[in-house]
Amino acid sequence: MATEVIWMRVGDQDDYHEFDTLEDAAQYLADFYQLERISRYKKYGVCAEGFAGQNYISLYWGVPDPGDGSAEATRELTDQEIEEINESLESCADCG
Repeated sequence: MATEVIWMRVGDQDDYHEFDTLEDAAQYLADFYQLERISRYKKYGVCAEGFAGQNYISLYWGVPDPGDGSAEATRELTDQEIEEINESLESCADCG
């Protein structure tokens, strides 16, 4: 089992989703929201087209879900990790 996972909640209306890799998180953003790029907004969040201000995207490393639905943070994504997501989003756009 992974010691850390990526937690994401897209905007105010979404639930938290758990991902094992940055690429999986990027694929979700591309498939369901057709996003092409994200940028850091807060310590544990990013913004993108349609998701800014208080309707931002929560995105951070955390502990795997212990079964109670919690999405406990362990650390923020680095700038390099955000760039890796953007590279994956770009790849997804090129394939679409």
